[in-house]
Amino acid sequence: MSNSCAQYAVLPGHLDDYEAERDQWVADGWLKLHDPQVQGDVFGLIPLMAANQPNKTKKVHPVMDCSELNSHVESSPG
Repeated sequence: MSNSCAQYAVLPGHLDDYEAERDQWVADGWLKLHDPQVQGDVFGLIPLMAANQPNKTKKVHPVMDCSELNSHVESSPG
């Protein structure tokens, strides 16, 4: 994987909600900070981006953009 962007830009009006949810992911252990002394070098990233969901209680959620990762998966359904 060649992506080096950890997070896409978030609209200013959504930034506080997005960061609060992302920080909760870290607190819950779903997302861990990278420590090169423990995990080694980074070879590729799956960037986070903001998904605006106006009909939900929490309007903005971080989601992972797996498009580059998906390009390495061969699918042969049926």
